[in-house]
Amino acid sequence: MRLGGGFPMWLRRSRALPGRTSCNWPRPAHGDRRKGPGSRIALTLFAVLSVVTVACAPTDGTGGGAGTGDQGSRTKTLNIGITTGVNTLGAITEGTPTGGWGSLEEIYNDALISSGTSFTLAGRLAERVPTVEDGTVTVLPDGRMQVTFQLRQGVTWHDGAPFTAHDLAFSLNPLKEYAASGNDAVETMESVVATDDYTAVFTYEGPHYLGNALVIRRYLPLPRHILEAAFKSASASGDSSEFVNHPYWTSEYVHLGPFQLASIEPGTGIQLTAYEQYFLGRPKIDVINVRAFSDEQATFAEMLSGTVDMFFDGAVSAELALQLKERWDRDGAGTVYVRPGGLRTLYPQHRPEYQREPANLDPRVRDALYRAIDRDNLVGASAGTTTGAWSLFGPQHVLYDAVRDGLRQYAYDPDRTKAILRDAGWTAGPDGPLRNSADSRAFRTGLSVTTGDNLWELPVYADFWRRIGIEVEEIPIPAALQRDGEYRATYPGYEASSGGPSGYNGLRVLKGEPASADNRWAGNRCSCATAESKALVQRYEMALSPRDQFDSLKRVSDYVAEYLPMMPIYFSTDFLARAGRVVALDDVEGSMSSPQQSGTYSRHAYLWDMQ
Repeated sequence: MRLGGGFPMWLRRSRALPGRTSCNWPRPAHGDRRKGPGSRIALTLFAVLSVVTVACAPTDGTGGGAGTGDQGSRTKTLNIGITTGVNTLGAITEGTPTGGWGSLEEIYNDALISSGTSFTLAGRLAERVPTVEDGTVTVLPDGRMQVTFQLRQGVTWHDGAPFTAHDLAFSLNPLKEYAASGNDAVETMESVVATDDYTAVFTYEGPHYLGNALVIRRYLPLPRHILEAAFKSASASGDSSEFVNHPYWTSEYVHLGPFQLASIEPGTGIQLTAYEQYFLGRPKIDVINVRAFSDEQATFAEMLSGTVDMFFDGAVSAELALQLKERWDRDGAGTVYVRPGGLRTLYPQHRPEYQREPANLDPRVRDALYRAIDRDNLVGASAGTTTGAWSLFGPQHVLYDAVRDGLRQYAYDPDRTKAILRDAGWTAGPDGPLRNSADSRAFRTGLSVTTGDNLWELPVYADFWRRIGIEVEEIPIPAALQRDGEYRATYPGYEASSGGPSGYNGLRVLKGEPASADNRWAGNRCSCATAESKALVQRYEMALSPRDQFDSLKRVSDYVAEYLPMMPIYFSTDFLARAGRVVALDDVEGSMSSPQQSGTYSRHAYLWDMQ
């Protein structure tokens, strides 16, 4: 049956964009680390429920500035700095996209859908975004939902093989088995069928509010002609190593983006070259070098010296980015973009085998520790802080009223904190630190934060907790380990990490499976999900009318407020930069940090240019 008027507007409208269209240091133990150093911007989750989608991606210069496409005689080389190691590529093995790396995905990859110059969906590998109006999104009589994508013709993988709907059909099972954790799109897909070379029908178990928004982070196509044999062999033998260790994920990586892999030096960087047959036109830049630095100071210094031309969100701290902005605003040497960032959240370790202090598994104790942090006065503690978080989503979210002030009950209150801890059996001993009334042990916990622009959180949060008598081990996570799934998932107390764009990751951790050796540590690091939270999030994701979405999201918010499986702290600010000789990033309004419902900041890399 056709979907009725109650369906979200994002499924009901489609319009075309103007312009031409084309329809290694040793790994330490968790306790063996050095301690780290000591205008309100509202962030919103991409409001997919009310977005106006566009039919095709522009090819007239949007996002890249003017240019003729004439490469001339000189080689145009762009150098991008990141503060994390890159060892592998692709959805299966890539790991945590930190240090400015995550926003680069659409330089070398492409997906069915991306976004335009603003938060509008646009067809990329697909000719257009499926909608209810044109009959490409339907709900079947048995309650399942089908979404039909018509693919562009003439698209090729970087090795020259044609891209077809059969690649999309093949991709489902590997993505489900190796990369589905937290990906609600893949998790709820029942099948993908190629009805012909250029038509793919995606069937979902039920209605899904983002069923047509298959952007790069939600469904990354895989090349059947390269990986099918290895996947079948691994499935037959039960040994995944043949698939996950396939050279495709490193030196032989090919995809569908504007730039193709030329070389990869694990931990050091990668070199990409323009793909001559890119379906939206040959890129204006010839070579992109992605250079990995061990720390943000090195990235910053390289930007100042001119040997690095760009960095993206998460690559340097807010303090360094603002220093660069002040300098460039004076001398005109480049542009620093200040963008709404993600929700920063404290995630308690919920697995007893890794949690150092069992008391942290008690919601009452988490309640006390949450009240001990003065979130309102974090503004000013770092240039990257914008406003304390009192809800799962920011004020610009279309459903903000459903979660507004849902966490306001946990306002800063040290006296209340101490009273709650006393009721839970923790009192200050003669020497000051909290001790357990049953066995006199001190309250000791670990606090982990990645090095880089968020490292300031480590001493600030630790200081709040020390004031109430908790002994805190500060654990900075170095760049070399930030993409190590096992290391990240076995933290011993709390981890301060991104909640994604306006809390999206928070919803994922409430439903995804925990990271483990079985899923190559690609699941939720905190193991926050319960049967109740999974059911609540699923209800939200299947809700299609605005009223049902509102009610179901409020129930999720109420659950978080009651049990505190995670503790939102503040909404941050992101910084991107380009040197004056680089023509790029005039499309930043159409993306955000770690986008799950839009394209990335690099989605128009084929239009970038060098002056």
